[in-house]
Amino acid sequence: MKRILVACAGGVATSTVVRSKIKKALDSRGLEGQYTIEQCKVSDAPSKCHNYDVLIETTQIVGNFDCPALSGVPFLTGQGADALADKIVEILE
Repeated sequence: MKRILVACAGGVATSTVVRSKIKKALDSRGLEGQYTIEQCKVSDAPSKCHNYDVLIETTQIVGNFDCPALSGVPFLTGQGADALADKIVEILE
């Protein structure tokens, strides 16, 4: 089971929107049931990401992480969302 961590400033609002869009994108690409998505505050991400396959942040990515870190902004704006979903699939495979 692959693990995705979604981080935003408070760990609730924006990450919930991005989580929903990631789920929809991955399920439409045939990955339904092959992953879990959890949310956290961006300040907690550096200490948590070592347990995840990919980190998606809705804020600016700053620091070093023990997993690939990607900006989730395309899921908020719609611009580049398909390319980001493809990149997540590539990392998970």
